[in-house]
Amino acid sequence: MRNQAVGLDLHNQLVNAGPGSKQMMKTAKRIETALQRLPRFYLLTHILAPSLGRAFEVDVRLTAQIRSARAALAAERYRLDNGRFPEQLDQLAGDYLDRVPIDPFDDKPLRYRLDDDALIIYSVGRNQIDDGGDVRRDKKARRAQRDWGFILLAPEYRGLPAPEEDAPATRPGVSPPFSCEKR
Repeated sequence: MRNQAVGLDLHNQLVNAGPGSKQMMKTAKRIETALQRLPRFYLLTHILAPSLGRAFEVDVRLTAQIRSARAALAAERYRLDNGRFPEQLDQLAGDYLDRVPIDPFDDKPLRYRLDDDALIIYSVGRNQIDDGGDVRRDKKARRAQRDWGFILLAPEYRGLPAPEEDAPATRPGVSPPFSCEKR
């Protein structure tokens, strides 16, 4: 009974933190610490609780991606109406978005980066460090995702083949991030 009570208490702490919030991530870390301190005979809690923390971490990440994608769709609608992307994310508030979306990892507005060939709307991610919109995924290197977000290419770069492995877009620290030759 005590095992179940401890497990339910940990679960309730996560639920009370609220979905897609910085508080949820803090609570998940606090629960991980509490689990490490529990005696081994709390077997059921040890088995089930880590999965809950991971599930909530994935929820926050997906929330960040969805909010970034919604903002990118609003930026595309702005571009269609005005012939260009907005200079700042807050230009979308009112007509295209109810308000500027909040980054669930740090409870600040999502970041916005406009280059010549792409628009990147992103969250700082789990490490809570702004990596400048580095949302690339490298499954071969299995490196951790830095920022989470959405990239919207300028219309003249859409439909082109992906850059080669050694193209500037695949090398860290090279700007602009998604240069391709125009057709």
